[in-house]
Amino acid sequence: MAFARQVMACLVAASLAAGERGWSAPPPEPTPQADQPDEIVIVGRPPRCHPRPGDPQDQVDLRAAASGHRQTIRLDPATGGYALVADDYPETGPEVWQRAGMHMDQFVFRTPTNGDPICIGVRARSMVGEAQLRRAFAARPYWGKYMLLSVYLATRDAGPVAMWIAAGAKDPRPRTEADIARDIVAGGPKPIAITGNQSWRQVNLLIGPIPCMAAEISYGVQIAGGGNVWLAKPHFVEVPEDKLSPSMKARLHGPAMLRSDPICAHYLQGKRLFVRRDADMVGLASDADLYPGLALYRQTESGQYQPIPYNEGFAPGVVEF
Repeated sequence: MAFARQVMACLVAASLAAGERGWSAPPPEPTPQADQPDEIVIVGRPPRCHPRPGDPQDQVDLRAAASGHRQTIRLDPATGGYALVADDYPETGPEVWQRAGMHMDQFVFRTPTNGDPICIGVRARSMVGEAQLRRAFAARPYWGKYMLLSVYLATRDAGPVAMWIAAGAKDPRPRTEADIARDIVAGGPKPIAITGNQSWRQVNLLIGPIPCMAAEISYGVQIAGGGNVWLAKPHFVEVPEDKLSPSMKARLHGPAMLRSDPICAHYLQGKRLFVRRDADMVGLASDADLYPGLALYRQTESGQYQPIPYNEGFAPGVVEF
């Protein structure tokens, strides 16, 4: 893979870098192509994470976060303000960074809206819990595609850092904290071999092909065990066909997948799906009832009911690329 070297050019804002000299933040750069991501060179270590002045999410009462349950901060439709709620992985679009985690009261977040680096840091040396920043958006535009997430990552005195990119199904069944990953149909978490102090490093994660069972895609960064993690310049791009490996090309994907995969055909062509009710086959009543693990059937031209091994189209796991 060819890398274009780019020297760091702009200093981090003074409000963040007070007392920290020699640290630079990533300059703006064009969206990296799947075969030519940029490399960033940096000297020094990033500063501690500081809140963004006036951020309304910093005004949320986090006392309930001491319970240790998985929670997130999102807008409350009833009040129009931000609130701490049980983590239900809301879909907020490709530009919004969600705060989530366990014991969120022990962390500080910074999520500027102008494209500057984002960060998570701990409030004290002694802490428990974990925190993440993530984006969550509709999966449908990406069905059948191989997608590449390219980001820049830097850390200061950090404990274990993990990133992920995952596509999940919409599942009406109740979900507990123990089965948080139950409905992932592509991708998943990826521990990044970074602890302590790390200058800007590019991380590329590959996911796909995205199954038509996927309703939402999310990606983000998580830190546990202390320290600070910074993330900059995320790009989520389709991998061109001519850049796919032979094994990737051999897997059903792209327009062929959208035409022939039975779940894709159901959504895009209106092909009926069936489930067994006692001794009878009945048509799927609602797409809200379509979730991973459900035994599904399609009807052949001869009138026979054929089971659909749709889970073979899932793509669990994410590759560092």
